Amino acid sequence: MKNYNYFIILANIMALSCAFSLYNVEANSEVDKFCHNVEFQADCSASIPAKIGNVVNEKEVFYAAVKVLEDRANAGIDEATSKRPSSSAEVQGMLMAAISDYTNVVEACEKAKGSKNVAEVESVLKEADNSIKNVNDIFAIQENPVQGINENMHMAARTAIQLIPKSLE
Repeated sequence: MKNYNYFIILANIMALSCAFSLYNVEANSEVDKFCHNVEFQADCSASIPAKIGNVVNEKEVFYAAVKVLEDRANAGIDEATSKRPSSSAEVQGMLMAAISDYTNVVEACEKAKGSKNVAEVESVLKEADNSIKNVNDIFAIQENPVQGINENMHMAARTAIQLIPKSLE
């Protein structure tokens, strides 16, 4: 039964990867164009399976999912940083707040990778997910220039939370 559950989790991760890829194909607006460029599409469609590779246990799957979340947060920082110079003063301030929240996600991933306490790991990953939600709140009245990255980060955070093993020892 345990092996069966492992394959279900792995299949779900692969399905998420395909969903990311399909979502990216439908990008239309100017905002979507930079969020869903070729490099980002390749990351969305290949990162989870590529980082998992030939995993042998649920801890490796979990740590691979945390790594994907961390990579996406770093991509969000890079994208928000690159958009700042060409944005209005109001949007620049919002992008700075988004960078701060994405930095919180990266720090949460570092804590999650370094802890053996399941409750602490779950707590820091939920904090990371809340930081991602904060970015949506920041841009509630403005077109969100990091929307696509943010949506994929939400998915990665929820996936990592679902994959927390019962033991990290």
